[in-house]
Amino acid sequence: MLFSLTKNVSIAVICVCITAAFASGVENQPANESAQMVPASVLNKMILQFIPPSQRLSPPETAKLLKSRMDMVMQLGQEAEQNYPDASNIYSVRMYMLRAMHFLAMSNKDDASFQRLDELIKKILTSDAPIENKAMADFVKTAVSFEELFTSSDKGDFDKPFRDYVTRYEQTDAAAFATLKATIAANMNGRDKLANELLEKLEQKYLDDYRVKDFLRQIGRYTDIGKPFKAELTRLDGEKLTLPDDLAGKILIVDFWATWCPECVAEMPELKEFYANNKDKGLEVVTISLDDDLAEMEKFVKSQDLSWINTFAGQGMIDPTAIEYGVKNPPRIFIIGRDGKMISNKAFGNWEKIVTQELNEQ
Repeated sequence: MLFSLTKNVSIAVICVCITAAFASGVENQPANESAQMVPASVLNKMILQFIPPSQRLSPPETAKLLKSRMDMVMQLGQEAEQNYPDASNIYSVRMYMLRAMHFLAMSNKDDASFQRLDELIKKILTSDAPIENKAMADFVKTAVSFEELFTSSDKGDFDKPFRDYVTRYEQTDAAAFATLKATIAANMNGRDKLANELLEKLEQKYLDDYRVKDFLRQIGRYTDIGKPFKAELTRLDGEKLTLPDDLAGKILIVDFWATWCPECVAEMPELKEFYANNKDKGLEVVTISLDDDLAEMEKFVKSQDLSWINTFAGQGMIDPTAIEYGVKNPPRIFIIGRDGKMISNKAFGNWEKIVTQELNEQ
């Protein structure tokens, strides 16, 4: 195996479901307020079923819990299809159903489950779903075919299902996504030569895709350190901030935070004092809020008299800069040098030492 993302198989299954849901265009469904929509409460209830259990359970207990949760996803999805058949976000519902049904089929190993999975895949592939949604359904179909081939007595070409899958999407907008899915699958199934070949393709052709870049970060094949930190941000007064150009020559502390993050809030007084003592030496602080509520965020900034550069995109945890740089949860602090290049992307709890050293070297 070329790389490992997690040692906990049960948690891995859940995390893959969650990650894939957002990586396959679920969050990018067209928003049309006048169109019929599956309520957000229904989607949220489906998403919650994929969150890893907080309590420690034995393997049999975990399997039982996960099956009941995936059954719940299927029930919620079928009800949504019946109640909102023309909803513009019905594709999101079917993506969650796809992951749930795939899990159930691979767990139950019975004909009825595989038949339900096959019917769902066909429904997605023959619909007007976005191309990445279709690529996800096709990937599940490919994974099942590989499993059947691998467990059969025939000595076939085990790489062929994944190679063919990548080829089917090479000339589409789902090319990066399909290659990424095939890379992970090839690695998990011991197809090291193919996995390495696909890894090289990801590095050579698809580094502009944030999901590919984040994946390569996780396995140590890509780093932001030493590269320019690029971001298009919006200040609280509505003015645009382009990094690194607008603050060239400054040492930057870039703080991804939220008012609902206790660690972030606790860090503010120390950061505030440090900024006051060093802003005349060429230091600037730029905060990137991952809040959803602008009023709440502005209220906090005003009450704490945070006089540095505060920015807000209004997209919460799917803030474009956070996504681009693989920030999944606050707090995260980056340090950017005077040349606009990243010095550290894991400076929370250690930013004062790093910045002090940079300031003293000038």
